[in-house]
Amino acid sequence: MEEYIGLDVSMKETAVSIHRDGKRVWRGKCASAPKVIAKVIRKRAPIAKRVVFDFVATAVPELGQVAHQQERA
Repeated sequence: MEEYIGLDVSMKETAVSIHRDGKRVWRGKCASAPKVIAKVIRKRAPIAKRVVFDFVATAVPELGQVAHQQERA
């Protein structure tokens, strides 16, 4: 059984989509606080193989700067 998690991060909340063996088994939202996201992941997908995320650069300014620098390289 393989679990994958998709996160769509914004300033206030994060959309979470959990897939198990190629099928979505849960979708929901939570606050965009690291501890809250971690709690959701531990509860809903404790054996996740991979987490992928999309974010708005204003949600996590440091990551936005890194992404922009990598595009220019």
